Amino acid sequence: MNQDGLLVLTGSAGALEPGPKSVGYSLAKAAVHSMTKSLADKDSPLGGDVVAILPTTIDTEMNRQWMKDADFSTWTPCEWISDLLSKWCSEPDSRPISGSLVKLVTANGISKTEIVQD
Repeated sequence: MNQDGLLVLTGSAGALEPGPKSVGYSLAKAAVHSMTKSLADKDSPLGGDVVAILPTTIDTEMNRQWMKDADFSTWTPCEWISDLLSKWCSEPDSRPISGSLVKLVTANGISKTEIVQD
């Protein structure tokens, strides 16, 4: 990867506070979080930046079918995620520092990012 390159991995906000019903899922996503940090290490051969996005529920047609009674205003739209990633790719100065875990938070239909602190 070139120096301006960006690798985005998909973690999960749910893995930050795992529960007994999601042990396998949380384990897998925690591994993604750890891999993000490892690949961003100064000694990593990666060459560019790596960040992980941590969504909660993504607003997809399938999720709407499965969870018909949910509050969709708290779901992150796919288009918003796509626009965010496009900006990070085209404007390297706009992206979080390499190794960041970036929680995607949506409330009342408004989406934003929050950097997760270790």
